[in-house]
Amino acid sequence: MHAFEARLAQFVLDNRLLVISISLVLVGLLSYGCVKLLPDTSYKAYFSEDNPELIAFEKIEDTYTKNDNVIFVLAPKNQNVFTGETLSIVEELTIDSWQIPFSTRVDSITNFQFTEAMEDDLIVRDLYTDAMSISLDEQALVDRVSTTEPALAGKIHDKQHRATSVNATIQMPGKNADEVAIVAAAARKMAAEIEAKHNVKIRLGGVIFLN
Repeated sequence: MHAFEARLAQFVLDNRLLVISISLVLVGLLSYGCVKLLPDTSYKAYFSEDNPELIAFEKIEDTYTKNDNVIFVLAPKNQNVFTGETLSIVEELTIDSWQIPFSTRVDSITNFQFTEAMEDDLIVRDLYTDAMSISLDEQALVDRVSTTEPALAGKIHDKQHRATSVNATIQMPGKNADEVAIVAAAARKMAAEIEAKHNVKIRLGGVIFLN
């Protein structure tokens, strides 16, 4: 065994360039497949293709739409959402969230479609706009609706007004593996910019960040 190792070592020393060249070629051939290695950030990677729950879920997505989303949870440091500043931040973030890549819908208390009767007409409008100049009556209306409306109370908005959220629905085309990372990066950047300008803490959640 020692004699074989000695001969091998001598061969390597006598043919250094040849050994280096062959080694580089072998490394290149063995690493060629690495370019096709991509991370799968989808939760579907944890299920087999014939998983009945996954099949049923995909049928729902085909019939309706995918439910990927990003949630911005706004938690004011004074634990009171009902200030002009915080309500205006919700407005700002609601508008900005349309700029998230692949965003198809944005829901928050500001753009909740509130219906009210005016004589013989039914008026459908955003729950509130221009928060910095909102009147006491309008604030009372927002208070009542956000704590009683089933689509808002305990879901998008905390009944105790300690926090509220903006939910962006994401419809990714599924053409490349970077889509989740692109959406997450855009959401993080947006949250950081809002936090830098205002006295509010933003926490991120949703299917995108679970992935």
